[in-house]
Amino acid sequence: MRRIRYIVVHHTAGNPKARLWDLVKRGSVWPPYDFLVREDGTVEKGRPLWVWGAHVRPDRPGWEHVNNRTSIGVALAGNFEDSPPPEAQFEAAASLVGQLAYKYKVPLKSIDDLSLRRDGGIVPHRQVTRTKCPGLFFAAMWRVFFGKVKYYYNLESKKAFAAGSGGIET
Repeated sequence: MRRIRYIVVHHTAGNPKARLWDLVKRGSVWPPYDFLVREDGTVEKGRPLWVWGAHVRPDRPGWEHVNNRTSIGVALAGNFEDSPPPEAQFEAAASLVGQLAYKYKVPLKSIDDLSLRRDGGIVPHRQVTRTKCPGLFFAAMWRVFFGKVKYYYNLESKKAFAAGSGGIET
């Protein structure tokens, strides 16, 4: 299993009704993202996590180590340049990212933490690549999203403690 240090959050910038396997590009057998959260909050799992993703190419100085080998790509279906994500989708994405961060020991750090580049954390795609992804509306909601991620991370921690193990199946 590869060492996951980052979770990169995306939007598909397209059809909000898209399914993960609709996003497979010609010549590939896998979708670009590891997970897709549909607008109704349904989560679709793509490639197995031992297979590198195809969702990020860092082109901003200092972010070279955030790559497909070291990250999980979580995409939300839709274009958040035009409007914000529906509440069910936003909540499901935060829950998924929190659970994944807990399971793979991704640090609960985001764009305000300067040690993020070195230690790992949770980032919007636009932080590492010159792109608008995951969209203007989602970017404006990033702090709220990250707060919800922390809530779900802590919830996983409490469940695991109560059960003596725990986590999600991926």
